[in-house]
Amino acid sequence: MTDDPRTPASGRFFRRLFLGIHAALAATFCLLLITGIWNGLEEIRPPRAQPRLTASACAEELSALHQEFQSRLTGFATARSSAEEGRAYASWVVQFRARIAAARRRCSPPLESPQAKVEAIDEAFRALLRSVDLSEVQATHWARHLGPSLDRAAAAIETASE
Repeated sequence: MTDDPRTPASGRFFRRLFLGIHAALAATFCLLLITGIWNGLEEIRPPRAQPRLTASACAEELSALHQEFQSRLTGFATARSSAEEGRAYASWVVQFRARIAAARRRCSPPLESPQAKVEAIDEAFRALLRSVDLSEVQATHWARHLGPSLDRAAAAIETASE
């Protein structure tokens, strides 16, 4: 029973080699995962501390956010590609939510305001966020089902009119 003395050493070498490769791949994966999480948080994290606003300034900001939201929703019906508009909306709404959160922090509570205005502003923020939630359901449905169907209909109509 003679064993080759090189077998254990070469086996040890390959174990160490593959362990090193495995450790490098695991470390790379962890680094990419942490980087992705950090970038995702940076994307949705609102700006740092900003001064609180008065009730009238909060109402103006709410009005501007509401107008922007409504104009973005009307883009669905007039977009060149309905499906693409639905997918673009999904990325836009993340940034819009961050802006709503930043405005809400600046307006919670508004400076020197009666309780009725504070409650009205809080209710306006809740209603706006609820509208955004419901619009995401609509956008998802539009991007996956209605948008492609409308795009096919528009293409068929264009082909028929040529």
